[in-house]
Amino acid sequence: MHNENKPSWLTIMENGSIGEARTKALLLDRFWVLERSVDIQGADFIVQRRQITYRLDSGQAMLGYVQSKFLQDKSNSIYVDPDYVIDVNTQVRDAFFLIAHTGVEENQCMYFLDARQIVNDFSQVPAENKTNSLKYRLPATELFTDKYKLSRSQILEKIETALAKADRAKNAAFFSPYIPGLQTELKPLEFNQNNFPCHADVDRLRHNRLSDELNELKLITPELVENIKHLLALARTLKETLDPIEAAYAASELMHEKALLADNKFFKHSSIVRDGDSDLIREAYALVFLNRYHTQQKWATWENSKQKFFETLQQLLSSKEVVSAGAVDVKVTFRNDAEIANIVALLVPVSDRERYRRVQADFDQKERTISIVMQVNGNLYDEAARIDFVTNLAQHFEEQFAWLELWTTKYEHPKFWLGS
Repeated sequence: MHNENKPSWLTIMENGSIGEARTKALLLDRFWVLERSVDIQGADFIVQRRQITYRLDSGQAMLGYVQSKFLQDKSNSIYVDPDYVIDVNTQVRDAFFLIAHTGVEENQCMYFLDARQIVNDFSQVPAENKTNSLKYRLPATELFTDKYKLSRSQILEKIETALAKADRAKNAAFFSPYIPGLQTELKPLEFNQNNFPCHADVDRLRHNRLSDELNELKLITPELVENIKHLLALARTLKETLDPIEAAYAASELMHEKALLADNKFFKHSSIVRDGDSDLIREAYALVFLNRYHTQQKWATWENSKQKFFETLQQLLSSKEVVSAGAVDVKVTFRNDAEIANIVALLVPVSDRERYRRVQADFDQKERTISIVMQVNGNLYDEAARIDFVTNLAQHFEEQFAWLELWTTKYEHPKFWLGS
């Protein structure tokens, strides 16, 4: 073939097409080729590992960026933009690969490098060079060596191994400009004195203990999110696939990996194991309520309301003939300023199947109401038993008042969030 009269731009384009075709044929043996951006000298491929459990928009897909080049002879060089091999934190990327082709027909050869080899083995062009400023220059004379010459299977194995070990968050951040909608993991926002301030009249040690425990839980949730995403992807695959092998695989993986959630650090955290989620919620409500009412200078009014609740119930129940088979239905109505308007205590029969406590809170534009139904255990004619009973009622009353105050302030309609 005679190339004497062939324009240089045509030769470059033909070489780019050869490199693109050979690289794509190679990658399709083991990867899904998701997208490519073509320039006159070659093509850039974005590849995904062939795993049915990972969807592209799940944030779990391990993607690789493969740049292909074709060099006609040893007089050529390859130039690699530093942004491909070094991230914004000056760390070497773990998902960029270069495949350089040369030769035709029976003399074809492939040379493979990852980002670390490019950074460690080659130099950057001086900044004053306007055409290739700071790009990594890979001369064919240095590239065409046995060190980088690999077989098809060796190249595929190296890419797959690298992607399996790649950092998930960095991977998603690198590919988000190329894949619209690709999710990236963000560090959880932590509680601190700016977004969760502690009023001077609130126990600072108690406040800091809750903040620390919640921050510890927040910091281990990314792993929990990944576990849930993985199981959700398997469930979606099982739901949507019409391929019996794919469905069987997804079902088997679901059964095998269902223990992922139970083994997650979140469920073994000391605050969850020690107190349980309900105690953690109660403590959060209590501290936020304390901060709010001290800041709004309503604490004195609230203290008076608690005392009125205790004394009024003591008086009402001292004259009631309550036996252990019955219950007390307490309804407290108060105004928006936390001052109690009315307290009513009624005796109600309780069947065997209804022997449990019921607590309900509600509100409208003018007033708020808390209702507590609690079974009586003991004779309320006994003063000590009556004090214990009223003290228990008062604790539930405080919890419901804090809940009602916080949720009506923030969401306006708590009755649609928490049932009776």
